[in-house]
Amino acid sequence: MFNFILIAAFLVLGFTARQLKLVTDKTSHVLNQCVIYICLPSVVLLRIPFIDLNPTFLLPALMPWIMFTIIASAVVFSAKLLGFSRNVTGAMLMVCCFGNTSFFGFPMVSAFWGEEALVYAIVYDVLGSFLSLAVLANLIIVLYASDAQENKMTTAALIASMLKRIVLFPPFIAVLLSLSIQGIEYPVFIQSSLELIALLLVPTTMFIVGMHFSFKIEPEIRAPLKVVLLIKLIFTPSVAALIVYFIWPAFMPMHYGNSLIDEVVIFESAMPPMVTTSIMAIH
Repeated sequence: MFNFILIAAFLVLGFTARQLKLVTDKTSHVLNQCVIYICLPSVVLLRIPFIDLNPTFLLPALMPWIMFTIIASAVVFSAKLLGFSRNVTGAMLMVCCFGNTSFFGFPMVSAFWGEEALVYAIVYDVLGSFLSLAVLANLIIVLYASDAQENKMTTAALIASMLKRIVLFPPFIAVLLSLSIQGIEYPVFIQSSLELIALLLVPTTMFIVGMHFSFKIEPEIRAPLKVVLLIKLIFTPSVAALIVYFIWPAFMPMHYGNSLIDEVVIFESAMPPMVTTSIMAIH
């Protein structure tokens, strides 16, 4: 309950600050930079080094990557069918393909299944959602950004731009660093500093969203919004359930049979859109 109160509070603060003209677009840009370059890497460095990986984590680690392929295909097909622009398609991909599997997901998993299930949610989030965010979200931005289309970048230029974004993306650098120090304990002052910085992630992102929030939905946005919600909240968990209960057992019978993992994976796949990817799209 506290998490939802926190979300509402900072959404209202961001919205109010924008209405009172206490903040500007420059403020939003600075806060975006803070999220991407400081808060997200701190979260990665706190979580990844201490995950004890074993074969039971294969399903939650791979499912977000599998779902990305399916969801992205559904979004692109729907966008072409309905005649959405390239920019709108890119925004739909950013919103649809990544779920809020940590801030929403962790407390909800804990509430339904207890702390025992939380480790599977963390693996789903860190090795699945977050790692795919670091790689694939940048790919979407490169392919669908208006400047790439206007400048008619060559394939080589697009690939170079994509690789540059991935390699220089701070959370991705943090992932590589985390994997290289697996199991190593941080000094107390580093641990405390990372925890303090990580605490800023949710308030900052909610404040940014509040700044951009509007009660008025423009007519041109309504159609893609309906498609996004349909795909993210109905199509995605349905496909995830199909994979978990029918397809995964056929290919990986030796790693199958834990109903708790199955339920957590499907539940995490049903989480609403990730706020961070919206911040990246705005940025």
